[in-house]
Amino acid sequence: MSLTGNDSNFADQRKFFEYWFNLAKSDPDLFESERKAEIEKVISKAPPEHQRGLRQLQWVIDGERNKAKNPIDAMVRLNKMMWGHFYGKNGFVALLCSFDSAVLGKCVNKLGSGTATKNAVILPFKKD
Repeated sequence: MSLTGNDSNFADQRKFFEYWFNLAKSDPDLFESERKAEIEKVISKAPPEHQRGLRQLQWVIDGERNKAKNPIDAMVRLNKMMWGHFYGKNGFVALLCSFDSAVLGKCVNKLGSGTATKNAVILPFKKD
């Protein structure tokens, strides 16, 4: 029987973290199988019309994790992916801006629109 974040044994977050941390260190294969099972439990609780999209997203996430050289690289890849979905060309901010434009006739918040100017001071370095 696996212990998960939904079990009463994990009333506090520290025990939850320690369980998964120790499992990953002591038995990586069991950690992966339990991780996948827990993800599938969450997806299966979503409305049926969202489950396919959630499985596709998890497939992309797993692909990024598999391409990573190490856990830090995986974290950086997933972080970039998350921010890309938020600020990217077709991201959340762009969606809000398009809604704003459709409703108000102008975009009040242009975060992530790529219109910001970038100023930087270039420092010369001496070559030895």
